[in-house]
Amino acid sequence: MKDVNLEELKLLIKLFSLFSGSPEERFQLQELYELEIAKRFLTCPYFEKRIKGMKEFKLIQEKVLNRTTRPPNDNNRPVRYEVAKHLDMASFSAWIIKNKVIDFIFEENPHQELIKRSYSILSLMAQDAQTFPEEMVTLIWSCCSPEKHEDIVRATYELITELAMCLPAERLEGLFKRVRSIGLQSIDDKAVLFLRDYTINTIENLKQVKRREAQRQTSGRQGASGGSSGGGIAQMFGRGSGSSQSKKGSVVSAGTGAGTQSQKSAALVDNERFFTPQVFWDIAQDENQHATHRTKELALSSLTEVLKTGHTFLPGIKEPFITQALDNVKNGRTTCLSITFLQNVLGTFPHDDQLQAGGYGHSGYGGRSRGRNQ
Repeated sequence: MKDVNLEELKLLIKLFSLFSGSPEERFQLQELYELEIAKRFLTCPYFEKRIKGMKEFKLIQEKVLNRTTRPPNDNNRPVRYEVAKHLDMASFSAWIIKNKVIDFIFEENPHQELIKRSYSILSLMAQDAQTFPEEMVTLIWSCCSPEKHEDIVRATYELITELAMCLPAERLEGLFKRVRSIGLQSIDDKAVLFLRDYTINTIENLKQVKRREAQRQTSGRQGASGGSSGGGIAQMFGRGSGSSQSKKGSVVSAGTGAGTQSQKSAALVDNERFFTPQVFWDIAQDENQHATHRTKELALSSLTEVLKTGHTFLPGIKEPFITQALDNVKNGRTTCLSITFLQNVLGTFPHDDQLQAGGYGHSGYGGRSRGRNQ
């Protein structure tokens, strides 16, 4: 396997497929063989071949994605791209699961470089809960164990942060159950940064779906399509006309207006299934003897960022922490950090000139992710 030339092997497969039945059968044979080659390279003993295997999976993923998101190739178009002829998102995901590709990356032979490159596969599978089963969440989270090497944990944290931008609601909720299981005694600077970016990207995910749902209602398509939308967080949004819902299984938003206090409270409680800023506050308190002063400062600065990002999605998100900070100052607990927090979070509210210009608006934050040039 070490001396196998990948390009020559792919060419042989194309030539072989020319003699295999109908065009549909040829495309099926070629694309399935390409998947098998990528798997063989991934699972071989030589690390450089494993990297090539992940690159091959990325190329296949791009062709499947092109089939779903791009218009058909046209001879008049200046830029042409490869499109999968047989594989679609469902069949690609089914093949990945059946052949235990994710199991190999995260369980059998975890390595930070393979974990980083797995995003291309997982992001496509994450488009629907049916193609991203709960077992995927379990496998990924297994590499966050304290027994794993620090580089593996760090790479997995970064991967989870990026997946938080695209996971469907059922999986996002399941993943957060694992995220919130991180105990205060285990939280260091690295974990705080992970929690910050994960929370911000989750909020951005929910915001995007909220905007899409608003567009559906405005265009009048919601009534025609009924409840037939695909998987993902969109399924979790209520279908009524009100600005806030508290039905089980819905993502509750208090809307962009002021709203009643009960609406805001209901929204905050319901969205705790997906994220909770409270963990940052708990890290910074005097009662937490596990964190260093630096980690506590980082936790409060992260909380400020999360609250600023989340304000346009949940207008009542800041008030509970302002109240807790004032109580701390009044009772002489975590006084210095609470005063600093109050100064920072109060500075995120709009000034008079901003209100006159049209309100607070969007925070401008677009989520946390790394560039991927693999």
